[in-house]
Amino acid sequence: MKEIAINGETFMYRVCWQMNEHYDYEWTEFFKEVKFTYRKKFFLFGKRIRIDKPQVLFTVAFSIEDHTITKEEVHDKLERAIALLRRKEEIERGEII
Repeated sequence: MKEIAINGETFMYRVCWQMNEHYDYEWTEFFKEVKFTYRKKFFLFGKRIRIDKPQVLFTVAFSIEDHTITKEEVHDKLERAIALLRRKEEIERGEII
């Protein structure tokens, strides 16, 4: 998990990808905190291992580390996603208008 500062606010992110015989798809998840859970390595047996569960705040449908996307495009799309995140928080507080 890596960190990035956007408009003075620090987020952690990870680039995820999925691939099958028809397509491959990349996206980036942004979060601020990670919760930990524990489970057995082999369902009921083995050592307990720690699993990181990030609390995803928002997701963008591309890899921000992609070399074919310009810095300005990434910045614009991330600003839009953060604005939508702030709007969601306002709605939860009851600030509709």
